[in-house]
Amino acid sequence: MIEQLIQQAQPYWKQYVEHEFVQQLAKGTLPKACFQHYLKQDYIYLFHYSRAFCFRACSRQKNFH
Repeated sequence: MIEQLIQQAQPYWKQYVEHEFVQQLAKGTLPKACFQHYLKQDYIYLFHYSRAFCFRACSRQKNFH
């Protein structure tokens, strides 16, 4: 089953690693403004993800007792 999932994901993985943003990031040629925008968006995503994760963990503990 894992082999099948890996095989099916190949086109998406290829698109991801060959994306211009990823290529420029890897080469160190991504414009500073683009990198700063990426960092800001990533911060917002991680902030809200951590809040949702905490909320879920706390609600599961309440139901556990």
